[in-house]
Amino acid sequence: MSSQRPTSGWLPPIDPKWVAIAVALAAVAWVLITPRFLPFQDIPNHVHLLEIDRELGAQTDYLVRSDIHALGYSLYIWISRLSAPILSAPAVLRLLVVLTALTTPLAVGAVARSLGISAPWAVLLALP
Repeated sequence: MSSQRPTSGWLPPIDPKWVAIAVALAAVAWVLITPRFLPFQDIPNHVHLLEIDRELGAQTDYLVRSDIHALGYSLYIWISRLSAPILSAPAVLRLLVVLTALTTPLAVGAVARSLGISAPWAVLLALP
């Protein structure tokens, strides 16, 4: 018997760098999901804004829903509005923070791959 691994099969060989990336992304998600409070200074302000927006189903005498259409703000607010029946405002923020922390390094890896740079190293270096 030969000690060589078969070169053909239904699974491609696993690159250790991608295993390291998967472990690192899982660690980032764990660090952001497990604490009671996220370690960001402006999170309470964002939670408060989302809760006010959810309470403003219609405009009142004092407050009117913002009509701003900046992509970052609008995306953040619309994700909160769409998930309101199933997630609280703090849960939406936590979800957005985790998704951002996980997808930013992957996006950097995609850009690196398109530029011909080592994608695994770019992803590892872009981890928060």
